[in-house]
Amino acid sequence: MHHYSAGKACFADIDEKTYNISPADILERITPRTKAIIPVHYGGQPCDMKEVSEIASDHKLLIVEDCAHSLGAEYCGVQTGNLGTTGCFSFYPTKIITTFEGGMITTNDETIDKRLRLLREHGMNRTAIDRESNNTWYYDVTDIGYNYRLSEPQAALGTSQLGRISEGIKLRVRVANYYTERLSSLANKGVVTPTTSVNRSHVFHLYTIRIKNRGAGITRDFVFKRLLDDGIQSSVLYTPLHKMSFYKQFLNKRKCAFPIAEKLSGEIVSLPIYPLCLGKKWI
Repeated sequence: MHHYSAGKACFADIDEKTYNISPADILERITPRTKAIIPVHYGGQPCDMKEVSEIASDHKLLIVEDCAHSLGAEYCGVQTGNLGTTGCFSFYPTKIITTFEGGMITTNDETIDKRLRLLREHGMNRTAIDRESNNTWYYDVTDIGYNYRLSEPQAALGTSQLGRISEGIKLRVRVANYYTERLSSLANKGVVTPTTSVNRSHVFHLYTIRIKNRGAGITRDFVFKRLLDDGIQSSVLYTPLHKMSFYKQFLNKRKCAFPIAEKLSGEIVSLPIYPLCLGKKWI
C-alpha cells in the first residue's frame, strides 16, 4: 500500500470465532492520520459491518471492503460490496466465479466511479469506445494511470457465470455442511469447525477448521501431513501479514502485538472446497 499509494498499512487483530477483523482492535489502532478501514470478509463470511460502519462514521473514515472471498454473501440482507465506500472483488480461478485473472470494484459514489474509470485506462479521459461513439479522435491524458482493463474474453467469461453464482454457493454450502457433520465427532479432540454469526450468510469460499493445540495431541501440522500422505492437498490460509518479510518494515513497534492472529495461524487449516466437491452436475 505504501509503494502504490503513499499510504501506510496499519494492521489490526482478528476475532477468534470468525477470523474476521476485530472492531475492538480497530479502535485501538486508529490515529488522527487514519484514512480508511479495510475489512476482509474472510472465507466468505461478512465482517461485523454494523460495528465497523459505526467506527468509520464516528472517525470520518472510508470503508474499503475486501470482498475477494465473499461474492454473494449478505450482511443484514445486503450483499458485500454494498456495505462500504467501495468493494474490491477477485476473480482468480479459486474464487466464487473466475475470469482467470482480474477483479472488480463496486461503488455507489459517482466521484470515485469517475476516478476509477480514469485510472484503469492510462489516465485517458476518453476511451476508444467514447471516441467512436462521439465521432472524434480527440482525447487527453489528465493523470498518471494504469492498464487495468479486463480483456473482452475475460469479461465475457465472468459475465457468463453471473447467473450461476447462487447455485454455486448452494453447492459450496452443501459441502460445508457435509464437512461439519462428519467432523462434529472430533470436537472433543480440539477440532473446531466454522460458525456463521448472526445477520449474515456464509458463501464458504474457504472451509477453515481449527486444530486446538493440546500438548502432545493432534496438531495442525500433523493433520496437514496426514492429509497430504493420503493425496489430499490442504492449505494454511493465512500466515499473518505482519509475519511476512516485506511488511515487517511497516510495523509500529509500540502496536505490533496481534495475539489472536498469531495463535490461530498455528492452528488453522483449510480443507478442499469447490462446488462439485461431492459430485453432482453443476448447470
